[in-house]
Amino acid sequence: MKPYIGGSGNRPAPLSEHPKQNKVLLVINIVLCLASIGLAVGYYCYSDYELTVCMLLVALVTGYNVFMAWRTLRGGRKK
Repeated sequence: MKPYIGGSGNRPAPLSEHPKQNKVLLVINIVLCLASIGLAVGYYCYSDYELTVCMLLVALVTGYNVFMAWRTLRGGRKK
């Protein structure tokens, strides 16, 4: 029988215990970040500044998620 790796009670296990999930999140967020930057450039070329700002905000959030998933895969924050 495999040992239980989950969190306590209804709380899920920390993401550092699921490296495969972090790799998938890293890849998905990289693709989303690049796509949103590409869309922002496209919207800027068509002078649609409202959607450009929205896509840059999406790129900012997904960029932060990429950094956090990469840091978790690398070993987390050093104390």
